[in-house]
Amino acid sequence: MDRPPNSLENHSQSPAASSAGHFGSLINGEPEAVASNLSRRKPGRTSGSKWGAVLATLLTVTTLGFLSIAIYTTQRGPSTHLLRLNNLGIEAHNAGDYASAITYYQLSLDEAVDTDKESRATLYQNMARSYAEDSRPQEAADAYRGSLLYLEPGSAEYLYTQAAIFTIGHEVGKAEAALQEAVHRDPMHMLSHNELGILYLGDYSDAFSDYERALRHNRLAYQLAPDFNTKKLVARSYFEMGQFGAAAREFENTLKLRPHDGDTIAYLGLCYYEMEDFVRARDLLAHAFELKPDYREGNLEDIYHDALEKSSGVPEVD
Repeated sequence: MDRPPNSLENHSQSPAASSAGHFGSLINGEPEAVASNLSRRKPGRTSGSKWGAVLATLLTVTTLGFLSIAIYTTQRGPSTHLLRLNNLGIEAHNAGDYASAITYYQLSLDEAVDTDKESRATLYQNMARSYAEDSRPQEAADAYRGSLLYLEPGSAEYLYTQAAIFTIGHEVGKAEAALQEAVHRDPMHMLSHNELGILYLGDYSDAFSDYERALRHNRLAYQLAPDFNTKKLVARSYFEMGQFGAAAREFENTLKLRPHDGDTIAYLGLCYYEMEDFVRARDLLAHAFELKPDYREGNLEDIYHDALEKSSGVPEVD
C-alpha cells in the first residue's frame, strides 16, 4: 500500500537499531513490528535456557513496545508546515534528542487544530513514545490518552493504545485483556499479535510467561508482516521454549536480514552454547561484544569464557 503524499508518519527508526528498542518503524507506509531485544527484558528474567538467569544484568525492560498503525488523513490533510514539524520530531527522536522531539510534536499539535483526527492521534502517539524514551512515563501515558480522543472507541487501534497505557502503569493483566480483545475484533491486527507475543515471552512480567502462546502470536505476526522483527520474535519463542536447534535456525535466518544485529548474534551464540558447539558460541559472543561492548558488563562474559575454555586449542575467528 502506497503512503498518501500528505500523511503523517510515526517514528521511522527500526526498533532493533535503537538503544532501547521499543517502537517500530514504517516501511512504505506499513507498520513494522516491534522486536524484543536483550536490552529490553526485565532484570532477573529467566528463560528456557539454564543460562537464562545470567542475562539478568543485560535485561532491562523498557516501558513500552508499542507502535501505532499508519494513520492517514481523511478529512483536511496536514499542512506542509505541520508535516515538517512532525518530521523534525521524528529526526530528533531517532537522534536521541527526546526533549526537542517533544517540543516539535507539541508545536505540531498547536498547528493541527483544524486538521483531521487521524493526524492528531499520530502526533500524540509520537509524542508519547518520546516521553517514554525520556523516562517520563506519566507524560507518556497522558499523551497516549490524548490520542484516544481521536481514535474510534472499541476499535483495535483504540484497544492497542489502551494497552500501551496499561503497560506504562504496570497493569499487565489489563494490557493483556485489551490486546486479546483487539485481536478478537480484528484477527488481522498484526501489532496486537506482535505485542501479545512479547508479553507472553515474559518481557513485562514473569507471571505472564507462556512460551507456546508467545510462539503462536509471534508466528501470526510474522505471517501478517514477514520482516526482521517478527522473525526475530519467532526465534526468541523457540529459545525460551528450550528448542535451541529450531531457535538457531530462525536466528540464522534473521541474521541474513540484518547481519550486524548484536542481540541476534548474542542469542545465536547462546543457542550454540546450549548445543555444546562451543567454538561457534565463542566466536559469536566475541562478535556480539564487538558490536555491543556493554554486553561485557553482564554475565554473558562468563558464558564466553566458559565457551573459550571448552574450545581451547581451536583458534578464534578474526
